Amino acid sequence: MAKRKHKKFKWTTAVVGEFVIEKNGKERVVARTPIEVNQGEPLLLPDIRPATVSQEYVDYNPPDEPQPNKSQYQKRKEESNTNWAAITDSLHKVYVINQGPPSLELCPNCGEDIQDGEHRIIRCDDCLSFMCTACAEQIHTNLPLHSPKMWDDTGLGIPFTYKRVLRKHPHFCTGHLLECDMDVIDERGKCFQCSVESCTCSSLPYDLVALGYWPSSPKKPTRAYHQGFLLMLTYLMLEGHMSLYTSCQSIRWKNGWTSEMTDSIYRQLTNEECFEQFRHFYHRNRTLDGTYMEDECPACPKSGGTRFIALDANFGLVRKQNAGTSVEGAKHGNKLFIDDEEVSSFVNTYQTDSGKEKEHSDCNQFQAGDSVRSKNKALRLDKTGVFGSACRHDFPCKFLNMEHGERYAYPVMMLKKLVEDKQDTSLVVSYDISCKLNAHLQKTNQTDILGNAKLVLPCWHAYGHNGSCQVSYSTRWVDGCGLVDGENMERIWSYARPFSHITKEMTPSHRIDLLTDALLHFSRRKYMNIVDAVKAREEKAQLMHQQAVHQLKDILEGNYSMDDVAGWKEDEKNRLKKTRSKTKMSWKEEYVSKLQIYQHMSLEKELRAHEKKNKIERRWMEGSREYVDALAALELLQKSALLKKLKYDVAEYHFVLETQKKYSDGQAIATKIKAQVEKTSRYINNTINRYNSNNFQTNFGLPRQITRKDAVNVEHEMYHVLDEPDSSVNLVNPSLQRRAVGIYNIAKRAEEELQLIDSEKEDVVKHFRTCLEKLRNEVSKMDTNSSIYANGLHSLMLEKINEYTDMEREARQTFFSNLNM
Repeated sequence: MAKRKHKKFKWTTAVVGEFVIEKNGKERVVARTPIEVNQGEPLLLPDIRPATVSQEYVDYNPPDEPQPNKSQYQKRKEESNTNWAAITDSLHKVYVINQGPPSLELCPNCGEDIQDGEHRIIRCDDCLSFMCTACAEQIHTNLPLHSPKMWDDTGLGIPFTYKRVLRKHPHFCTGHLLECDMDVIDERGKCFQCSVESCTCSSLPYDLVALGYWPSSPKKPTRAYHQGFLLMLTYLMLEGHMSLYTSCQSIRWKNGWTSEMTDSIYRQLTNEECFEQFRHFYHRNRTLDGTYMEDECPACPKSGGTRFIALDANFGLVRKQNAGTSVEGAKHGNKLFIDDEEVSSFVNTYQTDSGKEKEHSDCNQFQAGDSVRSKNKALRLDKTGVFGSACRHDFPCKFLNMEHGERYAYPVMMLKKLVEDKQDTSLVVSYDISCKLNAHLQKTNQTDILGNAKLVLPCWHAYGHNGSCQVSYSTRWVDGCGLVDGENMERIWSYARPFSHITKEMTPSHRIDLLTDALLHFSRRKYMNIVDAVKAREEKAQLMHQQAVHQLKDILEGNYSMDDVAGWKEDEKNRLKKTRSKTKMSWKEEYVSKLQIYQHMSLEKELRAHEKKNKIERRWMEGSREYVDALAALELLQKSALLKKLKYDVAEYHFVLETQKKYSDGQAIATKIKAQVEKTSRYINNTINRYNSNNFQTNFGLPRQITRKDAVNVEHEMYHVLDEPDSSVNLVNPSLQRRAVGIYNIAKRAEEELQLIDSEKEDVVKHFRTCLEKLRNEVSKMDTNSSIYANGLHSLMLEKINEYTDMEREARQTFFSNLNM
């Protein structure tokens, strides 16, 4: 059979004797008629008699479809699923087999015959062994919280019952032992009816704590909770954001609690302060009664240097007014939260226009500091949110409860507290509306804050501000900020915000305690990981610096130097610096402007006063030389003012447009930048419309009408005739300039970051050494023979010394492996 290519179409012609075999499988008799079959598709042959088929038959073997390349992850998953599928049924059979009684004749423990009817085989999953009934009773004398199992004559598995006694540790005293029956919850959440031994020389709550349990109440407890069980509930709350009720319900279904028992345990843990007291008890033990806290950042400078602090508010952490009142204050006191009365007093007496300032009113759409939000939208809320601060390593610093919207009083009070505690370090503070806050502080003449803290914009929020705010306040433009993003509070809120469904129903003191516990736990996570975090920052800064330098070389191509880029950066700042002062007119221009509207408004009194002041003997007519000259000067002034504003808007438009190219569509930051581009574009259109609607009579080298195309061209000749020359109009390639300036900023910030990290590495090692020295000095002064309390405290301090020794060694080896420190 012959095969040939069609000249025009990519088809293969196949001839099969007297039959034409078509794609759909049909056949018709013709004389050697060619058919066309699409390449890459199989040729479907009908079931035909061999005698009718010509010898010119060619088998068609379609090529094998290429198998897609599988990633290593897919291969591992497939292999894992295959391995599990091979043993799943067998695992099920093993489980079922082990639910029945074993075929044993002798006790594996004592060797006694267990088939004589006096003994039965017992299995204890906690002991991981089989035994007879006699051995089970003997072995479990001091193991009251095991769950041995036996089988009756029918083969039904039933619990093996024995006397469960929670025995007191041996001691010498003149008292005698008492036994008290109560429910005991073990570490796994299983409930047992036990007799608890207590001595008359002590009390039951003390004996329970000595045995590793926690009493349900301070007097006559009816239930004992294993401290490991309460610790599990604590971390389910702190890590899993699970309420105590949800945790109890989860353990109910795991361990088969009844509904009545679950409700009883939940009420006991909450109403009798059992769980709250245990959390504070655990905190005191872990920190040696608050002496060795893990909320202090080891990497921030303690004296000298610069501390970077981020401020932000969270309106999700509210509290309802009907959530109850507190009987006593928070157990943590003012560890992290400023006293509510102090906050209320400051906010209520703070004199401000409450957001009426117009400075930078068009720079962003954030509502922070807006008096409109200060009107309570939720009248049923006692606390409308939390205002907080954190260092650049995400360690929480200070917090306060808000009772209004995000008024200026809250960040001002926080700044005052931070300035008081700053010691001899300098502060760089990031806030969502630093531009507005800075203008507010200047207006209210609060030089004590402005002289001690530099305000900057967080990296992500800066994209919601206009160009002039970005180049003046963004952490990517301000020298000395390193790679600080200023979004530290956002990371803390992402952790703390899920607690809102718990804290909104709490009393004030319980809410403060839970939020403090959560923030201290967040600090502990950062504290234990500080060495790896600083090392990761260093590696990231090194990589960003190398990439930025390499990209700059590719962009500049040897035609420009770093000094040129630094000059471009200053030009960019000048272009984006908005002039806020009003256009000043001469008396002639002001007189003509009044004459222009004289026909429409009654300005006779103002005109005569103006004429008298400037000694105009006769009123200017429209055709007079004085009128024409002053009108021309006025129009030139108006034109120049509109062009200056247009040039600023265009510069910002290109600045934001170039920033938008760095991010993909759909990203949150891209959406924010897109909104800024659209807003700037509207400003440009409005300015063009104002310019074109004025119908200026004079020209002076400026266009009578402006098109959008001409306006967005920064090199257009109309920008050259402005009174104040600007180097930006002489740029050969503005897009190259903006790209180079952006990369130049990254390179400089990465270089500063590496310098900051060098200091932080030393600070981390010094911090751990200081803690070690303090612990060793206290241990050396202790007399372990003075009391049993001193002996126990001595053991706890030795454990802390081992812990800090390991951390100090890890920091030293990670940061200074090649140095002798």
